[in-house]
Amino acid sequence: MKEVTLKNGALVPDMVLIPYFNQLKDLFKNEFMGFQELVELCRNRDYVVCFDITKLRNAGFIESDGQPHPAVRDIVLNAVEGEGFDMMIVDPRKKEE
Repeated sequence: MKEVTLKNGALVPDMVLIPYFNQLKDLFKNEFMGFQELVELCRNRDYVVCFDITKLRNAGFIESDGQPHPAVRDIVLNAVEGEGFDMMIVDPRKKEE
């Protein structure tokens, strides 16, 4: 299994990164409120989600305990820059030197 190094040094399997990164881009485009909630939850484990968490859970972003899987958290934290409506999605992978 091939692993990818994220900007923060975390390793995730590419077969996890690619689908979750694509889903994250789709969430950004089609459900921005859910996207913001997911980002806030990844940034702050105590954040209380106001968005319909069922959608995030059904998409595989949130586990049954209401928290993102650690690999999902790493992907989100490395793929999102900015705050609020100024957030944007960037390549989460570490740049090759």
